[in-house]
Amino acid sequence: MAAEIMRRASDVEQPVNLLVATLTLFAPSNALSMFVSVKVASSVMRRTNASQWTIAQKGMAMKLPSRSPVVLLFSASLPPHRIKLCSEMNCPPGTVCELGRVICPFVPPCFTRPTQCGPSATGESSITCANVRCRGGTVCKMVDVVCKKAPCPQRPQCVPDEPFNPCAATTCPVGSECRVKQVQCIRAPCNPIAECYTPPQSGQCGKFETYRSCASHCEPSCTNKSPICILSCAPPKCQCTQGFFRNASGECVTEAECDGNSDTNPYSR
Repeated sequence: MAAEIMRRASDVEQPVNLLVATLTLFAPSNALSMFVSVKVASSVMRRTNASQWTIAQKGMAMKLPSRSPVVLLFSASLPPHRIKLCSEMNCPPGTVCELGRVICPFVPPCFTRPTQCGPSATGESSITCANVRCRGGTVCKMVDVVCKKAPCPQRPQCVPDEPFNPCAATTCPVGSECRVKQVQCIRAPCNPIAECYTPPQSGQCGKFETYRSCASHCEPSCTNKSPICILSCAPPKCQCTQGFFRNASGECVTEAECDGNSDTNPYSR
């Protein structure tokens, strides 16, 4: 080992200013090496007698016995870089703080490993919809999870693949209703748009429509001719007469006309 890093046991007192001081002691009776790692901020290494060394700090002492000790390595200086505390870090969800430290190898100088944010042990940060495969009829969406401390992370979840319904995010004025309107576009997919309209009153219904004071919540359509529905009444409105079905254009047509129309409406009125 290089001579400049060796310290003789004849020195009575040696100052040590280390975060981690690594000492190597050799016992002459065997070839076994003993490594001692001591976390200190400002300590003093003293030789108490011919066969013992002591590291003292804040009223506490650690004795390092040996018959003929020779301290081969310790450093008396710290790198100038300050180590950040985890309380000063703002790690994103799915990561944990790894506190930095000063590392002193067998050959100086010491170096600093900075405090940093790393992936959590559970690996939640690496689980996204990109590596989740859902069954047919479902799609993957990132959903919030309940946690004790905000911000709460998200996790992927397979949910039913429902058709896009623009009326779900549309609020119409009082007295009007929202309906889905099919549009034409240059490049598919052509998503329908929401349209607010005033429903006709009694006597103003369209062709093959009947005004119902107790309307159905699930009017039969070309894509769902026998919908399962609740028994309560919807607001009064015009609905397709029995035997007719609402198509993509909002008209009431026969079953044969539904089957012959490729542009059917995936939403019931």
